Amino acid sequence: MEKTLNDLKVGQPAVITDLNCKGTVRRRIIDLGLTPGVSVVVLRTAPMGDPLEIRIRGFNMSIRRSDAGKINVATNY
Repeated sequence: MEKTLNDLKVGQPAVITDLNCKGTVRRRIIDLGLTPGVSVVVLRTAPMGDPLEIRIRGFNMSIRRSDAGKINVATNY
């Protein structure tokens, strides 16, 4: 079973492998810099669990769990 960005624990590094979405959602995720081959680390979650704060390409950003569930990652690289 493939993991998604939503499945990662705080501090766990991973590499994006694929995007499971189409249309405007896919375009928005790509525009944020979340593309296959990029390293990502989950830094923390909000108190109620949504959104996630991640580090990607040297900066921090927040992403909704619903979007994070559409991003496949590999943790053993």
